[in-house]
Amino acid sequence: MGQITLLRTMTGKSIIGFGRYADMSVQQVIDLRKAPYLRWLYFNFTKITFTDDILDEINLWEEFRIDKPGKCPEKHKRLSGLLYDRLHYKSKKHIDKRIKSSKIKKMVNFRKHDHKAFSKDKLTRNNHGHK
Repeated sequence: MGQITLLRTMTGKSIIGFGRYADMSVQQVIDLRKAPYLRWLYFNFTKITFTDDILDEINLWEEFRIDKPGKCPEKHKRLSGLLYDRLHYKSKKHIDKRIKSSKIKKMVNFRKHDHKAFSKDKLTRNNHGHK
């Protein structure tokens, strides 16, 4: 008979096994500076947790840790906001640029059939406040 996994505690050597970084270990994901992804996993997956040293390394403070098995996406949003507020001005500017560029990419993909969506005339009118 199959055994039901109630809680999976991951260490630095644990292979994630699903998602974007399925074939990587937790430490490799941290080395790629993708700690926000690991925080997202912690808060949004009921049966996944990390050891205390990994939680400290991905900036998940004691007051934001939750009882597992369980999830709490609201705490993730609050923690992400706090971490964003603690960043330096240059880092915030870089993150804002990445968010803006991803929105532009979505717009381009949405308007692929409209080849005049980003014509010189259209962009000039938008920069001058016209729609």
